[in-house]
Amino acid sequence: TTPILDFNFFILHLNLLRTMVSCGCCSSMRHELYSPMFDTVEPSSVKIKTGSQVLDIVATFSPRPRWFYILAKMFLAAWAIAIMHSSIATYENPSFWLAYLTNQGWVFTVAYFFCSLLSALYLAKRGTMDNLQGCGGLLVKSTWALFAIALPAEIVIAILFWVLEFKGNLTYVSVMTHGGGIFLLVFDGFIFSRIPLRMKQFLLFETFSSFYILWNIIHAFSGIGNPNTEEGVDDDDAIYGSGGIFGGGRGNQRKELSYEEALAKERRFKEKKEAEKAARVEELKMKEEEKQKKMLEMLGLSGIATTGKKITIAPRNDGNNTGGTN
Repeated sequence: TTPILDFNFFILHLNLLRTMVSCGCCSSMRHELYSPMFDTVEPSSVKIKTGSQVLDIVATFSPRPRWFYILAKMFLAAWAIAIMHSSIATYENPSFWLAYLTNQGWVFTVAYFFCSLLSALYLAKRGTMDNLQGCGGLLVKSTWALFAIALPAEIVIAILFWVLEFKGNLTYVSVMTHGGGIFLLVFDGFIFSRIPLRMKQFLLFETFSSFYILWNIIHAFSGIGNPNTEEGVDDDDAIYGSGGIFGGGRGNQRKELSYEEALAKERRFKEKKEAEKAARVEELKMKEEEKQKKMLEMLGLSGIATTGKKITIAPRNDGNNTGGTN
């Protein structure tokens, strides 16, 4: 009886597999794999809220009531920009801010919110759009592509941070850039705009990841260095130390300053610049005095006149000048 049971078990799994292949989910997957990256036609197993299989571009990217959603998108865009500004302003080394994956991901998040707002405004003014052609189509595609990059990027960044780098110290900016952005993207992309994600669009996120890996390789071999490293603590200038794989990393050294610390740092920076400017002016003044001394020595007046004072030279009178012309 055992061979018969094994054969029946095999047939059962074969039928189950056949059912899965013929189900709506797999049908949708097959449709998206062979369709354009920004396809507006849904598979036969999926129907939009309107009952049509064609994506309503205007209703998706500029939903009604328009005034409410445009204001909401404007608020989310301003929120994301404010978070990025705070992150840069309170960063210990702002010139190295963009080197990290978290911050590059947030740049794409801000770009998405900005394009999402522009798309909503453009489509609200235009009223209708049947295809993704022209400037309007490019704007919608850009918004769609940025959403397909930003959302998975923020999810991956949040997982990497909380699993590998978190050491117990939290700030508002750190929470928002390592998980909070996911909720903002979900609200705007899925709840407000109802943007569908296509399987082919995952290649956009893979491209973003590949470029970041390429940036790490360039950084490693270019000698750019890392201003966040500490002598005697880190053994290299990599963006992320090897210890970060096991939770070490440089999270504690890439510290974010509080608002008061940032103001104090800005004050010290301005004082340093003023001191450097004063020193430069003094240096130029001394050089000018040296020039004047050398000129006086050349004229044989070094013992008569001093630098910085006006010299009056009497007109020559040797009897040859009679006041007329010969």
